[in-house]
Amino acid sequence: MYFTAFVAFFPVYVNTIEGVKYVDPVLHRAAASLGATRSQMFRLVTLQGALPQIITGLRLGFGMAFLALVATELLASNFGLGYRIMEARNYFKVDWMVFGALMIGVIGFTLGSLIRLGETRLLRWRAREER
Repeated sequence: MYFTAFVAFFPVYVNTIEGVKYVDPVLHRAAASLGATRSQMFRLVTLQGALPQIITGLRLGFGMAFLALVATELLASNFGLGYRIMEARNYFKVDWMVFGALMIGVIGFTLGSLIRLGETRLLRWRAREER
């Protein structure tokens, strides 16, 4: 569990830092000239400007965490799809191994699609051409 969280943390962290760092300073000056408070500046300018980069980090972190989860199940677990694949390997049940691999792919694709849907809903303000 800690390994999976550790693997997912750094892509999210790095992308968040980069997203906040490269928010357009003109937007900050415009918000300040219109009388925005610090909390409004953070919520409406910094967070909104960094959100595409943050979501990219979440997508990368999810992919890496899912990969780490399956890998740890393959190596050192007594349950999960990775364990079932290794168990099927030990008994030479190729159909179970293929089914397990397909299920991992379906789960990963479904969760990735849900993250993409959330990204589309959160970033409605972005032009379609930017995505």
